[in-house]
Amino acid sequence: MMGILMRVAGVTWVLSRFTLVLCIFFLMSCSKSILISEGEPKLRTHLIKIEKFKFLPKTLVVGKGDYVRWENQDIVPHQIAEGTQQKWRSRNLLANDSFTLKIHDSTSYICKLHPTMQAEIVVRFMEE
Repeated sequence: MMGILMRVAGVTWVLSRFTLVLCIFFLMSCSKSILISEGEPKLRTHLIKIEKFKFLPKTLVVGKGDYVRWENQDIVPHQIAEGTQQKWRSRNLLANDSFTLKIHDSTSYICKLHPTMQAEIVVRFMEE
């Protein structure tokens, strides 16, 4: 009789451990899918003001794929262009005009009409 009870207790112990492992596996798989859907970075739009022949801020930190919008608050036109390789350029921005660009890489930029105006955008990568 004692042997039967020991076998039943052993089977119960194995089943309870198996059930526990299944529950943990299920919870981990559910939480992983929730984290993936909630953990996706949200793209933002950052503002750079052009004011008194300066870019404000002079250094802007953004996430990869974020948008940057330059607003000309001067009374003279400005033209923004990538500083080293000339990969992109805005049209001439008149007073109260703006230019928006999706940013993928860190870059420096200048005003083509006023080359002393210089600034940079630094792309930070999300920690995994």
